[in-house]
Amino acid sequence: MIAPNPPVLKWPCRFATYSAGELARISNMSPDMQRLWRRRGYMPHVSSGHARFSPRQAIEVSIRYALSKRGVPPSESPHVSDEAVAGALYHARLGP
Repeated sequence: MIAPNPPVLKWPCRFATYSAGELARISNMSPDMQRLWRRRGYMPHVSSGHARFSPRQAIEVSIRYALSKRGVPPSESPHVSDEAVAGALYHARLGP
């Protein structure tokens, strides 16, 4: 059974951004692996300065990395992670 799409959050909210080191702690993906994924186009490129990631990007990277460790290539996981990211953000916002 496919779960219904979570409702769109309409109230104003600001989310934090995460550095590459913080993303490494969240996702268990090393900064070296992050650079490799950026070079291959699996993560957003950094235009200048240090990489910063939105909560959506951090969740997406975490899900895609977890899937890759279970045999799903990153090139095949964007479509899988889109729905999971929306659900994770929705539940994170409604958390305790």
